[in-house]
Amino acid sequence: MQNIRAYSRVQLEDTGVMEGLNGSQRLAVYGAAANRLTLVQGPPGTGKTAVAIRILTHWARISNGPVLATSDSNIAVDNLVEGCANAGLKVIRLGRPEAIRPEVSLCNGELGNGGLGNNGKWNNGEWVEGGSVT
Repeated sequence: MQNIRAYSRVQLEDTGVMEGLNGSQRLAVYGAAANRLTLVQGPPGTGKTAVAIRILTHWARISNGPVLATSDSNIAVDNLVEGCANAGLKVIRLGRPEAIRPEVSLCNGELGNGGLGNNGKWNNGEWVEGGSVT
């Protein structure tokens, strides 16, 4: 088990997933990479969504298949969709179309466009093709 944890830590550092995270956020990502269950909690503004995006990015890069993220809040799902798309992940957002923020509607699985890929970035709530945002 110690070898798996050490490997996960090296892999996280090598892929750049940990860049820009503070100490508590880094511990949460390490915990999620090395354990079957990790609870990330804290008051608003402490970076829980940023941590979730890093964890999902790591899992998507090391898995052989899709990664599923869910929430009981449409706003939380939309934030994850936007963050994961910005991280270069292909994202499909499923749910009631009327509950999806307009700026992430391009990821709506019902549109049949396959979601957003890594050929662009979000810029002030708008999807910009080509990946370079100024």
